[in-house]
Amino acid sequence: MFEDDVTVPAGWYPDPMGLPQLRWWNNHAWTELTTEARPPLVMQQPAQLLYADEELPTRRQQREQRERDAEYVDAATDDQTETGAAAEDTVANDVATDGRRTGTADEPATVTIREIESSVAVVDAGPGVAPSQAPRPASRFRLPGYTAPVWIIALLPLLQLVVGLLVLVGVGAFPNLYLSAAAVVAPYLLVVAMAIVDRALLRRAGHDHPAHWAWAFLSAPVYLVARAIGIGRSGSFGVAPLLVWAALTVLQVASVLVVPGMLISVLPAVFSAQAEQSVAADASVVGATLDVHCPTPPALLIGQTFSCSATSTAGHDLSVTVSLQRANGWIDWKVEEWGNTFVN
Repeated sequence: MFEDDVTVPAGWYPDPMGLPQLRWWNNHAWTELTTEARPPLVMQQPAQLLYADEELPTRRQQREQRERDAEYVDAATDDQTETGAAAEDTVANDVATDGRRTGTADEPATVTIREIESSVAVVDAGPGVAPSQAPRPASRFRLPGYTAPVWIIALLPLLQLVVGLLVLVGVGAFPNLYLSAAAVVAPYLLVVAMAIVDRALLRRAGHDHPAHWAWAFLSAPVYLVARAIGIGRSGSFGVAPLLVWAALTVLQVASVLVVPGMLISVLPAVFSAQAEQSVAADASVVGATLDVHCPTPPALLIGQTFSCSATSTAGHDLSVTVSLQRANGWIDWKVEEWGNTFVN
C-alpha cells in the first residue's frame, strides 16, 4: 500500500499484511508496533481558526473573500507600478530638460532634489528663459495698479478748490496777471510731471503696456483713461483715479457756481470788462452814453458792491455803484446808484 519513497505522516494505519489490526508507520517505515483496529490517528498540528466555531464562514463567503483580496492586491500593484513609472518619467524629463544628467551606461544617473526643482522651474519658465525671469501667472497675483502720482492727479480738482477758497478769503484776488496765469498753468504742468513719474513706477512694478505720459498734454482725464486701458492689459484695475477725478471735478464746478468769486479771482480783468459793459448797457437804456471804468477785480462775493467811474459824452464825471448778483444760475452786475445826475 505504502512505498518508502512516499512521504506519509506518522500514525496508525491498516496493517499492510492484511491482518485485522493497525500497524504504526513512523514516517519512514513500518514498525513492529501493532494495535487493535480503530480509526486511524494522524499526528498533525491542528490549524488555528480565524473565526469562532459559531461564526465559521461558509465556503461561498470564503471564496468571495479570497476574490476581494485578490482584486485589492492587483489594484494596489497596478497603482504602485503606474506611480513609479510616472515618477521615473518625470525625473527623466526634468533632468533631460535641465541638461544635468549624470552617470554612465553601466550605472544609473544620480538626481538630487535641487536639480529636479531647477529643471521644473526651467520648464515652467519656457525655453531660453531663466527661472527668475519667468512671468508669474496672473491668476495667482495682481500687479499694483495705483501709485502716489496718479492719486495726486485724481485729487488735483480738490486741491485747486481748497487753494481757490483760501485765496478768495485771504487775499480777495490774485495781485497780478502773472499769478492768475500761474493758477491756470501750474496744475496743467503738475499733471504732466506726475504722469511721467507714474509711468516709471508702473514699468518698475511689472506693467508692460502703461500709458505714455504724453497723454497728459491732452488733459488729466485723457491720461487717466489711457492709463486705465494700459494697465488693464496686465489684469489690474485702474479706473478708481478716473472716477475720483470726475467726482471732484463735479464738486469744483458746483463750488464755482455757488461762489463765483473763485473764478473771478482767477480772471479779474475779464469780469471787470464784463461789469463795464453791463453798466454802459444799462445807461444806454435811459438814453445816455457812458465811458465806464470798473476796478479789477470788480467783486468776489454775491451782494458785494463796488464803484465804477464813468464819463458822459458831455464830459460829466460820475461814480456808479454796482453790486454782484446772481441771475439764471450765474453772475449779474446790477447798478445800485448812478451817483451825480449825468447829462447826455
